[in-house]
Amino acid sequence: MGWFLGTAMGVSYTSYLETHVRHHAYLNRPEDWELWPYAQPAISLSFRRVFVWFDLIFGCWTSPMIYSRIFFSKKSSDLSEQSRRVIKLEYLVILVTWLTIGLLVLRFHYWAKFVKMWVTPLAISGILQTGRKLTEHLGMKSFDPLLGTRTVVAHPWLSRICSFLNFHIFVHGPHHTQGHVPMFPDGEVSVQTGGQTPFFRSPIFPCYQKALRQMLPYLFKNPGVGTNID
Repeated sequence: MGWFLGTAMGVSYTSYLETHVRHHAYLNRPEDWELWPYAQPAISLSFRRVFVWFDLIFGCWTSPMIYSRIFFSKKSSDLSEQSRRVIKLEYLVILVTWLTIGLLVLRFHYWAKFVKMWVTPLAISGILQTGRKLTEHLGMKSFDPLLGTRTVVAHPWLSRICSFLNFHIFVHGPHHTQGHVPMFPDGEVSVQTGGQTPFFRSPIFPCYQKALRQMLPYLFKNPGVGTNID
């Protein structure tokens, strides 16, 4: 399923996995490829201020670009040769698939239907996905899995429904401490990480709106994480 969805969205599934593994291992650090450019101290504040809005509005384009960097960037050197071969094959499949779809849409004049049934939902989902990513991470300085993420333990019915539809990924701190364990709406799993950070000390919010409100100032003044936060 991951390969099918990745092809549909223009994202190499293996490239996504490799990027997300490093996101968990190097949360908010420069090595966190998934939070590029927000975790990069070498990238200017001006660039991040412009890019964050492009990222938010055109997430369906920026996400494939961000997840492809681990393969295409000259700074990436820790991918195994096997992973590189698989990623290369996946991008070839993506290219052939979308060239075929484009030719079919052009041949049968399905542009209007294609935009309505695929492009529009994809654009909306990109906005929602990037908005979730920014809400959970933007402005967080700590490298600790719990202190460096915003966790929503949903109480209002709307937040609980949204959390359920997103496999409780809103319970984000525990997701970073034990990503292989299914998340639950009350955040029962992983009450601490390595005996160091109690769950109750982490940035926990009763609804997604409050987490969003804490993130919003960073969207304007300093779109960054980790060492980019004063």
